[in-house]
Amino acid sequence: MRIIHMSNSSIRPLKGNSTLKMPDDYVVIDIETTGIYPDEHEIIELAAIKVSDNKPVSEFQSLVNPRCKIDAFISKLTGITNDMVLEKPYIEDILPTFLAFLGDSHYVGHNVHFDINFIYDNAIRCRLPVPTNDLTNTVRLARRAFPDLPNHKLDTVAERCGVSAEGHHRALADCYITNGCYQNIKQVYTNSGVALYEHKPALSAKTFSARIPVSSENSPFFGQSFVFTGTLQLMTRAEAMQLVVDAGGICMDRVTRKTNYLVVDDINFTPGAVRSAKQEKALKCQAEGITIEIIPESVFYDMFGILYETKTKRGIKLFPMIEWET
Repeated sequence: MRIIHMSNSSIRPLKGNSTLKMPDDYVVIDIETTGIYPDEHEIIELAAIKVSDNKPVSEFQSLVNPRCKIDAFISKLTGITNDMVLEKPYIEDILPTFLAFLGDSHYVGHNVHFDINFIYDNAIRCRLPVPTNDLTNTVRLARRAFPDLPNHKLDTVAERCGVSAEGHHRALADCYITNGCYQNIKQVYTNSGVALYEHKPALSAKTFSARIPVSSENSPFFGQSFVFTGTLQLMTRAEAMQLVVDAGGICMDRVTRKTNYLVVDDINFTPGAVRSAKQEKALKCQAEGITIEIIPESVFYDMFGILYETKTKRGIKLFPMIEWET
């Protein structure tokens, strides 16, 4: 088996909390980029709309000169060409104005982590204060509001919400589409009386079985046991557990002496974060000489060769880039 790895995601210790809050005052964010990795690719468009009492009151939009060629795929997807950005500001010239526009507002966005990670890393490179605002990911809201949808891409959710997706894949248009979906989802919860924070039965590792046959000869994860703790940022725990068993691994509900990997969500893996009971148990096992690796979710994705379909990013569609040799 050959695995094509993505580069490790950076840990961003000052990044705001991912919440399920649905405030009435917030700012919707969207960006377009030359690719999917903040450490390799560049921002080519920044946009945001400021919302007060559920009504848009101001907007920001700017193309950005990435100092590199925009490839044909991105141009076709977004409509942004090399000629369009030629005379536009560089990121270090426009990012301070953009961050000032965002201010201390609560962030809202569709797969907003993608956007914030790019903005965060560019702020560091430009020696600017990094964004620390809390955020709401409308993908998470849509998954709870519309579990029957085939996927939760922005255009799919927009169709369900009766929101026009005209201009999709341009940053400002996507801000307005996202805001329309966000407002609709808020109304769904209000009208249905469904509790956003309602208790759900805990996942059981015993319920997962491989969807494809995997043998010890073609999977490095065969027989390796994984435990998860915290709220993963880029996929549901169920999706992660299914990924493990599909690769021949084993999912466990709790840390034991037989656990090989404890996967901790990126936010709670940062220094100073409160440790979960599973983390404490894993650390105790390590102190006793038992081999258990404690890894952040970003490393877990890297292990499995996950590539994110971003700029088709909407809806966090994930593709394991695994080539099984026969």
